[in-house]
Amino acid sequence: MSFLSKFFDFQKQLSLKLEKVFPKRLIIDGNTDFINSFIPKFLKKEIIVCDVGGGRTPFLKKEVKSRLNIKLKGIDKDIFELNSAPNGIYDEKFPADISLFRGKNDVDLLICQAVLEHVKEIKSAFVGLRSLLKKGGIALIFVPSKNAVYAKLNMFFPSQLKQFLLFNIYPESINKQGHEAFYKNCTPLEIKKLASETGFQIIESRFYYTSYYFTFLFPLHLLWRFWTMVIECYWGVQGAETFSIAFKAE
Repeated sequence: MSFLSKFFDFQKQLSLKLEKVFPKRLIIDGNTDFINSFIPKFLKKEIIVCDVGGGRTPFLKKEVKSRLNIKLKGIDKDIFELNSAPNGIYDEKFPADISLFRGKNDVDLLICQAVLEHVKEIKSAFVGLRSLLKKGGIALIFVPSKNAVYAKLNMFFPSQLKQFLLFNIYPESINKQGHEAFYKNCTPLEIKKLASETGFQIIESRFYYTSYYFTFLFPLHLLWRFWTMVIECYWGVQGAETFSIAFKAE
């Protein structure tokens, strides 16, 4: 391990220790909560599920899919991503942009995790999501907010520089992050407005105030953490780093 790697690892350890002193509501990891808590309670036997943007790593695992006798559809812009998923996990594959795709209103549950920030025409994407669901069907989305500091930096820096820094500081993010992001309408209030306009009713929301982009440098993480506390006090849910929302198709 190089000196630089050891340095970053030490900084990350300090940053994670710091997190333990803050209130629980500020340190819940949104991505983990969405996967382990938010989605599972909506899973039922013998339903049709569509994973939008899951690609090679859909939420459902084979054993859960088999146990609940679920039919799984996959939508992703990249057919290579869909074909790289575990063999047989998808019953149907659709290589398509969700903002252009139109479904048959036959899906019971839709999962869309960290996808909408990469979409240019987000209202069209919501129309696409609604076209997939039956009346009464549920859409579960997880969205990084454009108001987060990392999102502002992501939109400011050139793509090649962002990927170089991200993959060298967080090598585990290769093949998971680094795609171009636009964050159009990606705030809680804007997403709720779009949902209302496209035939959805909100049934549950969760807001998260943590991320790990600045843990590589403890002073920077400390500065960021106090910023999130101020933002939460004065901006409320609009200051969330990420958020999960469950919608019902009307």
